[in-house]
Amino acid sequence: MKDRPVSVIKWLAVVAVIWALVPWKVMAREKGSLDHQLVEAAVRGDVELVKSLLDQGANANARDQSGWNALAAAAWAGRMDVARLLLDQGIEVDTRDDYGKTPLIRSVEMGHADTARLLLERGADVNAKEGDGWTSIRTAAVRGDTKMAILLKSHGAPVQLGVAAMIGDEREVLRLLDGGTDINSMHESGKTALMWAAAMGHATVAKVLLDRGADVNAGKELGRTALAEAIAYARVDLVKLLLANGADMSSLNPWALIRLKTLQGEAIKRSK
Repeated sequence: MKDRPVSVIKWLAVVAVIWALVPWKVMAREKGSLDHQLVEAAVRGDVELVKSLLDQGANANARDQSGWNALAAAAWAGRMDVARLLLDQGIEVDTRDDYGKTPLIRSVEMGHADTARLLLERGADVNAKEGDGWTSIRTAAVRGDTKMAILLKSHGAPVQLGVAAMIGDEREVLRLLDGGTDINSMHESGKTALMWAAAMGHATVAKVLLDRGADVNAGKELGRTALAEAIAYARVDLVKLLLANGADMSSLNPWALIRLKTLQGEAIKRSK
C-alpha cells in the first residue's frame, strides 16, 4: 500500500509527458499536410489557395514525396502567377529538387517560356546543370524549342553550333565556324547544324554552312539527312537548295520520297 502513491505519481508523470507531446505531434502532422497541399495547389495554379496556405504557415521550401517543392511544381506546370508569388515570398529561385533540377530547367523541359522568363528575370542561373550535366539550353535544343533557346541565349546561355543553326543566328554560326568548330559535328539531338537549319527553315544559315563545306549527306547511313529533315518539315526552299548542292535521295524512306513528290508538285502548282 505504501508503494501505491509512488506508482500513481509515476503514472501521472507519464500521462503528463504524453499529454505534452500529443499537441506537437498533431501540429507537425497538420504542418506536413499544409506543405503537401501547397505543392498540389502550386501545380493547379490556385494562387488564392497558395496564399492561404502560406498564411497558415506552410513551408514554401518543403518537398513532397516526389522531391518537389512548390516552386518546382509551379515551374513544371507553367503556373507563372504562383511562381511569382512564391518568389515574392523569398523562396530561392535556384532551389533544386531531388533530381538535381532547378525550377528553370523544369520550365524549359515543359516549354513554358513565360515562366522561364520570369525565373530568369528573378536571377535564375541560366547555366545551372542538372544531375546528368545537362543545361537548360541543351534541353531546349533537344526539344527543338527555338523560342526557348533564343530566350536562354538572350540571358547569357552559351550556344553550340547546332543551337545557333536551330535558332537561325547567322552571326553566331559564322563566329563559331571562324573559331574552329567542326561544321559537321553532331549535336546531342543527333542533328548536325545543317540538319537543324533545314528542319527549322533557315535557308540563309543553310547556305552559309554549305558554302563553308558542310556535308550535305551527313547522317545518310542512318537515313536522317538534312534533306530528310527539310522534307519532314515541308521546307520547300531548303529541299531545292539541298538538292542543288548534291543531296542524295537514295537514303530516303518510302514515306519521305512520297512526301518529296507531293511538295514538288505543290511547288509547281504555285509557280503557275
